[in-house]
Amino acid sequence: MTFVQRFGSALQLTPHFHSLLTDGVFVKDPADESARPRFHRLAPPSDDEVAAILDRVAGRVTTIPKALLTERLVALPVEKVRAIEQALLVSLGLEAAGRG
Repeated sequence: MTFVQRFGSALQLTPHFHSLLTDGVFVKDPADESARPRFHRLAPPSDDEVAAILDRVAGRVTTIPKALLTERLVALPVEKVRAIEQALLVSLGLEAAGRG
């Protein structure tokens, strides 16, 4: 289960996710439909599996929003687009505030 929180406690724009994850799965016994599902713990992911997921997520995080923003930003004045771009870079920690 995941939800997006868009603002911090001071109402600044800080989009981030809150997730509840399990370290296993719930499985029903096919032989006994009235039985409660049982929890089966899964092994933790390997470093290679985590790295593969990170690469996949990082690729999506940088391409999908850019594509969506491009469609919406085309109609804005260039100065406004640059200001939005600068704010995004600062919020991601990729550039210091007050530069650019």
